[in-house]
Amino acid sequence: MVTTRLGGKAHYAFRRRGLLEIGNNASPMKEVPAGVPAGELRGASEPTPLQKITALLEQRVGEAISKDSKKTYKKTYEAYVDFCARLRLPDPAAAASISPHALAAFLWEKSKKVRNARTWKYWQSHVVSFSTGFLKKPDLTPTEEKFLRVQRRACAKTVGVVTTSVDPAGETTLRVINERAVPHEMGLRYYMIFLQLVIAKECTTRPGEVCDTGNGDNSDRLKASDVTFVEADPAGCSPACIKLTLRNTKAVKLTGENKEKGERTFAAASDDALCPVRAMRFIFDTYGLHNPSRADEPVFASMRADGSRYYAHPESSTGATMITSREVNEGIAVLCARAKIDRFTLRSTRHGQSSDMDAAGASDPLANVAGRWKPGSRKPYSHMTVEAAASIRRLMSGRRARMVAEAAISRR
Repeated sequence: MVTTRLGGKAHYAFRRRGLLEIGNNASPMKEVPAGVPAGELRGASEPTPLQKITALLEQRVGEAISKDSKKTYKKTYEAYVDFCARLRLPDPAAAASISPHALAAFLWEKSKKVRNARTWKYWQSHVVSFSTGFLKKPDLTPTEEKFLRVQRRACAKTVGVVTTSVDPAGETTLRVINERAVPHEMGLRYYMIFLQLVIAKECTTRPGEVCDTGNGDNSDRLKASDVTFVEADPAGCSPACIKLTLRNTKAVKLTGENKEKGERTFAAASDDALCPVRAMRFIFDTYGLHNPSRADEPVFASMRADGSRYYAHPESSTGATMITSREVNEGIAVLCARAKIDRFTLRSTRHGQSSDMDAAGASDPLANVAGRWKPGSRKPYSHMTVEAAASIRRLMSGRRARMVAEAAISRR
């Protein structure tokens, strides 16, 4: 049996902290079996203070991961268990540690199936995190980690790495759809989807905040009671706007403390067809969402071809079904095909709003607050667009004009 010998100051320190139980006739040196918990050495049924702190920290790490992420981790881990059972490998749930060779074989198979090795490290983190109780540090030795890194690089060279990019759907894209496709003439269903795009873009929302993405409960999605219409200031200091209370953001799901309060975002009115306030008023007036009895109705609901909503209780017209991301994407495909532009998704509106704010010259802190981004996390959402190119041209033209004016003044 491998043992660890504690003596001198270390032995005294462990004794004072209660991690070792030493009798009156005990030797100043004591053999401690490696890997045996301190509570078993003491012979006590209750855990030691160090074990209590460790359990508390592990619990807090697990609580810091959102419910949707845990479902994804569990799904990947179950696929790994099925893979091991199919090849008659040892059961991962019964094993004391993760087998890097079995894990590498599983990741090779998944990467070949999707023909992309880009998500290797994500699947690896899902399996390791779920098996270790969502701990940040995986239970892998440096040698095992190096082995998995070598396997990932080999898989990337063999299978290839395909990077997916999101095309931004900003103000110009929505204007083209409004002018070419004319959504209000395509029927109420497609017009409602177009209005949803306008509101989602102006409010910089994620798809999961305004529609059903199929990840579980929809009780925290956007409801009629989460929308507040703010009238314009009579003095003209502030325009009319809408205030949305979002309870399905990542920050709210992680903390779990502000779910009733939620996170708030605003969208101001404008004088054109892409006014978010006018779009929200049209939705509320069409379906009678101003009625207090419909406060729990979803703002964006599943619709029939004529634009009427699906209700769980048709006799009372209550309990509307939340619109799914599939319905929205199908509607976007029809709008884009009619407007003769490339298809995009609902998430593209968030990328488009971020790019529009950059083109308008908004500061980084202001854009982060508007989109509820953490500092430094907005970079993947910023793209080079037509608006950005026009803004750069205006800046260059202004700089050239200033240089000409300064040269003319210096010649005088």
